[in-house]
Amino acid sequence: MDTCQIAWADSLSVGDGHIDSQHKKLIGLISSISEYIPKPKDKDVMGEAVEYAGTHFGDEEAYMAKIGYPALAAHQTEHKRLAIILMGYKKDFNEGRINMFSFKQFMFLWIRDHIMDTDRKIGEFLRETPESRYGPAE
Repeated sequence: MDTCQIAWADSLSVGDGHIDSQHKKLIGLISSISEYIPKPKDKDVMGEAVEYAGTHFGDEEAYMAKIGYPALAAHQTEHKRLAIILMGYKKDFNEGRINMFSFKQFMFLWIRDHIMDTDRKIGEFLRETPESRYGPAE
C-alpha cells in the first residue's frame, strides 16, 4: 500500500492562481512517482520534479516580493535548503543510488510540511492584508 499519497484540496490554496497551479503540478508529479517504483529508469520523473521545483521556487519568491510578504527571507532560505536536498536526490538517481520510493517519501513530507504549512501562510497574509494584493504572480 502506498502511504505517500496527496491530492490537491482548496485548503492548500495560497490565494494566487499561478502559484496554486504550480502546486497542483508538483502534487501531480509526486503522485505519478509510484507508477515508476519498479522501473525508475522508464521516465525521469525525478528530474522533472526537481527542475519544476526550481522554477516554482523562483516564481513563488518573486510573487512574495511583489506582495511585500514579510517572511520572504526565511522562505527563500527554506527553498535553498530544499533545492540542495533535491539536487542530492537527482545526483544519487543519476548515479543509480536512489530508491524512487525514498524520493517520493521526501516529496510527500515536503508537500505536507512546506506547502501545507509554510506556503499556506502566504494565503493567510493575503487574506489578512488586503492592501498586499497587487495582482497575480507573473
